[in-house]
Amino acid sequence: MIPINFYFIPIIFVWTLSTFFKKEYVKYLDTIELIYIKHIVTSLFLILGFLYAILGKKQILENAMKKYRKLPLHLYIIMLVSVVFSFISAHATVTLLKKYDVSYFLPIVRGGSSVLILIIGYFVFNEAVTFWRVFGFTLIMAGLFIMNKDIRHFNGN
Repeated sequence: MIPINFYFIPIIFVWTLSTFFKKEYVKYLDTIELIYIKHIVTSLFLILGFLYAILGKKQILENAMKKYRKLPLHLYIIMLVSVVFSFISAHATVTLLKKYDVSYFLPIVRGGSSVLILIIGYFVFNEAVTFWRVFGFTLIMAGLFIMNKDIRHFNGN
């Protein structure tokens, strides 16, 4: 059995490498073209999975459909809003990657995400905000400031 913390490793690699891949894509594709091609490829994988479920594992598909029908309305609204946010995020990412180095862009996004996670977790989901979480957040923000103090390393103006 794999220790649970090892599951962070592929997530970190994928999130990091995918941004570098996007940086390479934007040399050849604009925002809409990149969104289209990524969704076409994703859809092909989903179709293959769907065919597998239909042909080989009908019970999995039937169970999933039963669960989908029972979902509360607010979850469908959240899903739609997240799709809209995904498109906005994809456009913003491509726009920023055309101008900035990944080593400048990604830490800001991850640091900003950490701030938002802390705030939303506390106010919306009643998660505990301890001294150590706030201290860690402060270190992240200080690190971002120090990392980006000398901004000669990025491609933008």
